[in-house]
Amino acid sequence: MSLTGNGRDRVVVRRGRVVDRLDTADGTAVLVDTGFVHRVLVLSLIGSTLLDIIDEADGPIGFPALTRALVERLGEPEEVDPEDVVWQAVDALTAEHVLVSES
Repeated sequence: MSLTGNGRDRVVVRRGRVVDRLDTADGTAVLVDTGFVHRVLVLSLIGSTLLDIIDEADGPIGFPALTRALVERLGEPEEVDPEDVVWQAVDALTAEHVLVSES
């Protein structure tokens, strides 16, 4: 699902096809089952933090709550809307099967 358009408040996000995760001092890597092959992806700080929040929620989390939780952990971004940052990150991680987003 591509996250474009209105209705962000109705979107829920959950963990995708992450098979394994490795956290190191240098960052986070995940092994993802795409349905055809397994891929290793290195996550950004935002990506790994979003995955942490979703894992701690122990189930789907609404987009507004996900945005608030990310801002609480990483702070308010300068000169950009935090909702737009999270929207783009969730869209990218959904495309890679790390997350699943539904409305």
